[in-house]
Amino acid sequence: MSEGNRGRLAGRLAERVRADGAIEDACASRVPESALLVELLRAEPSLPAVRDEVIAYLRQARPDDEGSRILREAALGRPDVRRAKSFCTAFEHGTGERKQRLLRTAFALFGLVPFDDEPGVEYRGQAVWTELSLCASNILHDHAHGRTNLVDQAFLVSRLAAAPPARVWQGNVLAHLIALHALHTFQAHGPLMASGATAVAGARRADGGVQFVTSQDVFNTAMAGTALSAAGQAPELVGRMADWVAERQWADGGWGYCSETSQTDVDDTSRCMEFLRAVDPGRYQGVLRRAESYLVGMAGPDGGFPTYVRGNPADVDMTAGAVIALSPHWTQHAELLDASVRYLLDHGQGDGTYERGWSLSESSVINRVLDALSRVPEPGGRVEQAIRTSVQRLCTTQNGDGGWGQGPGADSDVLSTAQAVPVVVRHGPQPVADRAARWLLGQQHDHSGFTSIPDQAGPRPLPYDFPVLADVHALLALNAADARHAAGTSGPSGDHAGGTGAEVRQLPAFYCPFPPALHPLAAAADARSLAWMHEHQLCTDDGERTRMAQTGCGQLAGRMSPSARADLLQIFSDYTLWAFAFDDEYCDEGPLGERPGELADAAVRILRCAEVPETPVYADDRYGIALRDLRSRLDAASSPVHGARFVEAMRGYLLTEVRKAGFVARGQRPGLDDYTLVRLYSGGSIVFAELVAVCNGCPPPPHLADDRRVRAITEVAATLVDWETDVISHGKETERTGDGFNLIDAVRQEFGCGEDEAVERAITMWDRIMTLFLRLRARLTAELPELTAYVAGLAQYIRGVLDWSLGTDRYVYLDGRGGRRAFRPGGWRDTPRDNSPEPLPIPSVAWWWQHDPGTSTAPAPAAAHRFVLPTGPSGLGAAAARIPQLIKAGPRQGL
Repeated sequence: MSEGNRGRLAGRLAERVRADGAIEDACASRVPESALLVELLRAEPSLPAVRDEVIAYLRQARPDDEGSRILREAALGRPDVRRAKSFCTAFEHGTGERKQRLLRTAFALFGLVPFDDEPGVEYRGQAVWTELSLCASNILHDHAHGRTNLVDQAFLVSRLAAAPPARVWQGNVLAHLIALHALHTFQAHGPLMASGATAVAGARRADGGVQFVTSQDVFNTAMAGTALSAAGQAPELVGRMADWVAERQWADGGWGYCSETSQTDVDDTSRCMEFLRAVDPGRYQGVLRRAESYLVGMAGPDGGFPTYVRGNPADVDMTAGAVIALSPHWTQHAELLDASVRYLLDHGQGDGTYERGWSLSESSVINRVLDALSRVPEPGGRVEQAIRTSVQRLCTTQNGDGGWGQGPGADSDVLSTAQAVPVVVRHGPQPVADRAARWLLGQQHDHSGFTSIPDQAGPRPLPYDFPVLADVHALLALNAADARHAAGTSGPSGDHAGGTGAEVRQLPAFYCPFPPALHPLAAAADARSLAWMHEHQLCTDDGERTRMAQTGCGQLAGRMSPSARADLLQIFSDYTLWAFAFDDEYCDEGPLGERPGELADAAVRILRCAEVPETPVYADDRYGIALRDLRSRLDAASSPVHGARFVEAMRGYLLTEVRKAGFVARGQRPGLDDYTLVRLYSGGSIVFAELVAVCNGCPPPPHLADDRRVRAITEVAATLVDWETDVISHGKETERTGDGFNLIDAVRQEFGCGEDEAVERAITMWDRIMTLFLRLRARLTAELPELTAYVAGLAQYIRGVLDWSLGTDRYVYLDGRGGRRAFRPGGWRDTPRDNSPEPLPIPSVAWWWQHDPGTSTAPAPAAAHRFVLPTGPSGLGAAAARIPQLIKAGPRQGL
């Protein structure tokens, strides 16, 4: 994450602040209001030049929504009655009676549908512009059928007369235009008509079009102020903005969306409270106290909050905002806030989404709701599940480029992505958050700002655009991403993340003197692996596939093989997913993990599929067919020799899983030697070592492939990978299986010690094996220079798995999805705890030290073992040198 990008964006936004503290911006032109003004000026021909300019705007406008396209064509003299009728019919299925009435009124003004011959609708007790618009609708429908309602006419006139001369009423152009159409039916050429037409004409933009509203200065200033405050902008500037916002509070304690309206609402009040609290809660204590009273008074009996008027239907977005604003005084408002949280939980749609109200983006409402739920002092299971489900939704709907659209399958846009970023940064897996941040930064213009399709809707679902909000939300997203980057953590931070109150274990620091690296195509490989997973129906169900989507298999493959060709990287990423899925479904968490006989039957079938690339032997075996696919692709991308070695390595893997199941079936926990031998093959560590060499383009020469020195350093590397993942994943494995097949459990079994001592013993043994690897590497590269690239690949294997393990949801969270954290990273060491050349007391691997050139004297200082990737015409170093921006120097620069 670039602090410079964020700083430049904050500076650009700060330049938009006026001297009085308000943000300067204007609403973009929109077709519905422009069409209504053209139709009004045809009936009221006092401003012909204005009418022609608006027509010119309509001719070049290309609206995205169907309703606006229908109105545009009608205003340009091309009405399509059938299309309008079809749209109205569809529109009636998804919105309320009042919006249906207003839509039909607008269409009827152009002759697209008839005016209804029905009693007028009740308009009192709504937001002020809704009252005016519905009153105008009643007048227009009555007029079309020869009726007159003097009460409605008097109400309309009294409201319009309250507007300052030549000013749009309440800043709402749409409401004013509909009212002027109604006024024309009984005061066609009066002063209110002339003043109103002039006011709307004066609110046009430079392109000749008409805005939806003339301003949104209160909302925009509060949002921008919150972003600038978190970005550390000048306190004097932010304070001036806060003073301006505080001065716009109305007598009822609330705020409206702009300084021209007297209509207060829950959304703007919540946003203003957030901003003022962030700046100086003491300075604005009285303002905040009145605002709290306003919000409490708006709540419904079910804990839900409406937008404008108490007693109106509640809205999820408004309720979430109210919870956020009131949460600092949770104890004082506990009964109300508990009800509000239940309202939010009850209105989730099961897939992690919530009804979109004033926003068009799924991510917008998810962001707001999860911000509210994250503030619950004692969350409990429903809250945690709701958070996990929404995070899963974002993880599975993230586009391949790293961004999000307004819904699944929609093209990525800045506002949808920016509102997803804080969620995945706080609750999601690091690979998802990193991809999103990279995409967002890639949209930043040379002038440091952002542009986006609009996200706000009004009247819902018609979009309207204040361009400054793209900058505001992008800055809020970059603030969140930079905060996590500065904290050095992935996912939720803090010792009690997830709200359970359980202490999170801190990992020991790792001594790993190899630089990290990442393949530039890792994210793309991950996305294709997920498609491959669905193609072969791997994992037990959709829930497990969702969990797998958060694992980051492409990231793991890309860290182990940063120089791989794209086709080999994809094979490696797919195999990584296969191994995890097989482990979950058949071994560690599957029913056959304690039934060795049945597991042996399944393993034989799966292996036979891979042994016979010519034809599908068992076409109904999902894992067998998928493994055969991998073997066939490996044959084609490398050579049949490597494909055959892959199958032989798989044979050892599957056989060992059967032996492991035997331990579990007997209820026997292995000691250190049994465990080390099983773990060397279990999980596919040797298979991964083979693939690292092939994919990085550096397998040992054929005449050295079976050399005992090569076998020794390969097993050492595989064991280092096994043990580092065991130390990191112990919390997750204890939570999900507890079968004793973890290094920490084996050490406890062997030495009869507690967990803390076992962790210390385990990491000390890991350090001793690491120093053995360094000495073996030095010997091999000196005696057999042709193995330099191969051992470089093994070093990358060790470091790549370590970096991935510290960041993947599979290990970071106990449920593998984003709930309670399993550990806190412990950082890095420059020196090993134990560099003794004495063999570890583990008979099955003691032979490694027979190839160790070390003696009883201590080896050279750790700095001498600092590993630099070799460069040259072939091997890992040459390819890795082509991506220097992805390789950070030094062991402390890890994940």
